[in-house]
Amino acid sequence: MTWQQDSNGTWFDNTTDPATADNTAPWYAAPLSALTGIYQQKQLIDINVERAKQGLPPISAANIAPTVNVGLPAEQLQLLTMFGVGVLAYLFLKKGK
Repeated sequence: MTWQQDSNGTWFDNTTDPATADNTAPWYAAPLSALTGIYQQKQLIDINVERAKQGLPPISAANIAPTVNVGLPAEQLQLLTMFGVGVLAYLFLKKGK
């Protein structure tokens, strides 16, 4: 394996195509991600052991994982729904004339 530098100054393995090579992740990203996952799993096991001692049901990672809200807030969705109903009612009433 030989490393080469392209015109932008980015280093790449010459056995891969530099146009498709992903040079954005540092070398330690994959091991660090794996270690973080192992550590988080151990924390969850420790929490569940403590909960079991207290007679509580276990929790899963889905219960404590951060969530990302994708989509419209309920208020905006309700407003758009009412607007749609209003447009349909207008078209229905206009068609009747």
